[in-house]
Amino acid sequence: LLSVCSNFAVLCTDVIPKEDERKLVLDSLRRTGKVVVPISLDQMENFACNCLQLRGTSGTVLAISSAGWDALDASQKGVLESCIDHVISVPVPTIERLGGGSVRCMIAELFPGASKEYHEHTTGPDLCSLDSETGRLELVMVHEPGLEVDAVMPWTLEPMKVDECFNRVDLKAQHRTFAQLLRARGAQVMHVRDILTEIGSQGDEAKRRLFSEVWGEEFVDSIGLHSLHTDHLVTGYSRGPLDFDMPPLMNLFFMRDPCFCVPGGWVVIARPFFPIRQMESKLMKALFRMHPALRAVKVYEGLHNDPDVAIEGGDVLVADKNTVLVGISQRTNERGAEKLAEFLFEKTDVTRVIKVFIPKQRAFMHLDTLFTFVDRGVVLTMPYFWSKPAVYAEVARRANALNEKMGSDQRQNLDEWTSEPPRIEMLVKGEGKPKKYKHAMSGLMAEGVIDKALFVCGAEGSWPTPEEHVARALTEQWNDAANVFCISPGTVVAYKWCTRTILHLQDNGVDVIELDGVELMKGRGGARCMTFPMRRTLAPEE
Repeated sequence: LLSVCSNFAVLCTDVIPKEDERKLVLDSLRRTGKVVVPISLDQMENFACNCLQLRGTSGTVLAISSAGWDALDASQKGVLESCIDHVISVPVPTIERLGGGSVRCMIAELFPGASKEYHEHTTGPDLCSLDSETGRLELVMVHEPGLEVDAVMPWTLEPMKVDECFNRVDLKAQHRTFAQLLRARGAQVMHVRDILTEIGSQGDEAKRRLFSEVWGEEFVDSIGLHSLHTDHLVTGYSRGPLDFDMPPLMNLFFMRDPCFCVPGGWVVIARPFFPIRQMESKLMKALFRMHPALRAVKVYEGLHNDPDVAIEGGDVLVADKNTVLVGISQRTNERGAEKLAEFLFEKTDVTRVIKVFIPKQRAFMHLDTLFTFVDRGVVLTMPYFWSKPAVYAEVARRANALNEKMGSDQRQNLDEWTSEPPRIEMLVKGEGKPKKYKHAMSGLMAEGVIDKALFVCGAEGSWPTPEEHVARALTEQWNDAANVFCISPGTVVAYKWCTRTILHLQDNGVDVIELDGVELMKGRGGARCMTFPMRRTLAPEE
């Protein structure tokens, strides 16, 4: 019923009827860093547990009978194949039928003992304290969009990284409703504009330093301090319509990306992929250096000035105090994830940084555009994205054929879905070699990062065909159906337009606070994108 190997365990959980005892066994295995592969009674009776991990000249080997291996499903096989180098399955039906044992029973292994020290470090609540994506929100920073969005017009859409022009009046009103919603649920909401105003009110010396840190001393001297207002750091400095000496930060209301919080009370200044968004990170770095209420916060700036790094907060998800997920996406590269891991391993209690590889597409610019936490261990994500990427390739093929019939040159790259399907690599503190999983979702579940997945537009299998489900899900996802913001365990904010997704969340016990944000959606960012959470309380079980 159980096989314990060096980095994984195969367990028939059904034979442990008491829930508390079953949880004790699972927790004990996971605390030692082992991936747990649960199996059923039928699989156990086919000797799926009677396997053994060995080390050979060409790597690690899983020895198992053909009956045991064939009894496993594709997901279980995928997890095991990710944990070892080779699988050797041999037919031993006579021994199994008459002898009552299988492969493991016939091998006596020799192995060295090993010990590992574990410790827990907890701190009291501070200005910055964030150890999960789902704890009750206490403090969050936002930016209400303003005059900067007036620079968005049909000829500036691409450099501004948006797809549509805005109605500023409605945009501001919808964002203000969003901020009020967060306050109504007990969170303290800080506004970037208020922080800038308070720094500017400290006098000309503070104002000069602020502008110099963001725009440089030479520019400040050329314009003159008297001509500058702190609002210019966001709206840009222009001599007339579209005549900017310093461009506007129209994406700043997507506060998630220029900086982010990690366990241990740290704020990390990001290095966004596009130069215009790197200016946002400069601004946030200056705010934390100069505002009296923010100076005490620990800030890591090591990523911001590294030209080899690209990393944005939309790709960083804090699963728990020991685990951080980093999407390798259109906006974040591997060097960014690895350098963040180096810092986290040295300065915090984080022991696992999991790189999640996703297609480098505009529609999935960040990990959080297709994968967000709605409760402890529960995520909302895209259907079939992780398990059957070929479905997306088929939908893309059909869309390409339709576009061709309509005389359009627009095409989707089919190879993006099949050449490199989503996968993960887990960097573990103290271990030189990452742990790799070919199947990302199976790996995250095996590592205990997630327990359950909900899907945009409904459960997998609830539509007539996977292709129809994916086509509908891509439409809702384009308006950020998966980019929900968790404000307490099991409670999220989502755009009310994403009706099928909201219904699926509610059917699964998630409390959804609906946000009317038609103008906000034009920026291609959801509720999570618009927030920079700084403090959450721990859930009671933590």
